[in-house]
Amino acid sequence: MFENIAVFDIGTSSVKMLTARTGLRDFQVTSYAIEEIDQNAENKQDEIDRALATILSENELKGYTVVTVFQTDKLITRNISLPFKNPDQIAGVLPFEAEDLMPFPLEDMVIDFQLIPALSGDDTKILFAAARKDSIRTLLESLSRHNLHPVKMSIEPNSLFECYKYFSTIQDESIIQLDIGHSKSLLTIAESDSLLFCRNISYGMRDVYNEIADHLKLELIEIKQLFEHNPIDMTSYENNIHRDVHESLGISKSKFKKIYNMINDHMTYLVEQVLLSVKAFTADYGDRNFSRIFISGGGSRITGIGTILSNEMDLPVVAQPFMKEINEYVVQTQFPVAFGTLIDYLNTKKKTVNLLKDEFETSTAGLSRKMYYLAASFIILTLIVILINIVSSLILRSQSEEYYNQLLTKRFQRYFHVQKEIRDPVKEATRLYKDMKKEVDNLESFLKTDVKVLETLKTILQYFPSESSFELNNMVINENIIRIDGVIGSGLKIDQFKNKLNDSNLFESVVLNTNIKKGNNVRFAMTIKMKTNVPGAEDNEAQ
Repeated sequence: MFENIAVFDIGTSSVKMLTARTGLRDFQVTSYAIEEIDQNAENKQDEIDRALATILSENELKGYTVVTVFQTDKLITRNISLPFKNPDQIAGVLPFEAEDLMPFPLEDMVIDFQLIPALSGDDTKILFAAARKDSIRTLLESLSRHNLHPVKMSIEPNSLFECYKYFSTIQDESIIQLDIGHSKSLLTIAESDSLLFCRNISYGMRDVYNEIADHLKLELIEIKQLFEHNPIDMTSYENNIHRDVHESLGISKSKFKKIYNMINDHMTYLVEQVLLSVKAFTADYGDRNFSRIFISGGGSRITGIGTILSNEMDLPVVAQPFMKEINEYVVQTQFPVAFGTLIDYLNTKKKTVNLLKDEFETSTAGLSRKMYYLAASFIILTLIVILINIVSSLILRSQSEEYYNQLLTKRFQRYFHVQKEIRDPVKEATRLYKDMKKEVDNLESFLKTDVKVLETLKTILQYFPSESSFELNNMVINENIIRIDGVIGSGLKIDQFKNKLNDSNLFESVVLNTNIKKGNNVRFAMTIKMKTNVPGAEDNEAQ
């Protein structure tokens, strides 16, 4: 079924939108848009509304299915082990398990879960997710003011993991993902195509920019734009001095040295948090042989962050795989979550966390049902058209078969002088034709003339050796075989005779035996096999 889908990822620094169209077997990304949020604005909701309005003014989304993703910094996630596997049982006991894990009353929360692989066959492990209803309501209200009503609200860990799984070409590997955002960083751990662990690190590029803005007495937006256009290489201070980065920033070497150390301290802290997260994971799951670390988000654009991570963790660090046909670096680094949210929505076979539950499920269920009612109507209409075509085709086919059977019967009776009714005229005509052809072949064989043999002898005679000692003792003609026995005074002459017959290409084979000798004469026996269909026979006859 064809479906137009719009994904909205509303973060703290920007609003991102990605649209796609599904086909019979696959989908195609049709557009993407990003609108920055002014960090100095007093009312962030007004900024989000402005960003959404700007995006929608350039993109018509009428008839689109809307999905969105909930930010991890407002989400509570835990890995929980339970002694049973039935999803209904898990849903029944989950509120009691979750009550001790949340700092807010249960009635103010929306909770959901998804299964993850367990360490043993007896336990069931789940990823538990909870979000405050007020936060979900705020997000939905921002969208609904623009007539956007999402049918699913995914969570960022699933979205980031689904993006990796879609583009990765390596199977059954243990990997770490780190998405360095504006106000937070998201870490996920996956193994064998399953998400195992996630953690929100309350640290992002805003912390870096704020400290540098205070030091340089500039606005936050100015610092962000300054460093995006003049990237600093964190692998070496000398590399930056050699490239005159401090002059591009308009500051002295000493001031640049302080800024470089600031960023280095921030990156060191982030790496420490990653190491602590991995340590917490291995305490629960045991040691893992990780193959790679994937980085994404705005912070991944800092030159050298991958090298720092790689040196500390002794692992290769690579960019999050994404659509190769899109060369824009902002899209490559900041759209994996939006793209993964699309994949999470399309992957209906796998049950993942959806925060549109309880009171929020009713507001979206009607829209969802309408969408499926419309799809069902098209399907029913299509089936009716197909049924009408099948019935009409069967009727026409039956009428055509009856007409052609009558026509074949009449022609059969006329050609074969038969008046009786024949059930299958084609089969009966084929049988009669084979019988007649067999009789004709027998007659041709019986009445066969020797014209072909005479012509062949005529051809042989014109190649006979002009040798006075040549004597023809015997000639036997048997169907396609001619046997010649004789005596000749020169072996060379009889060989030339044989070669001329072969070179004429009128005979299938010419075999010569000269192994019997008497005096100076050579006795020979020659066997000539005629071709069944002699090419050029007509030309020889005319000659």
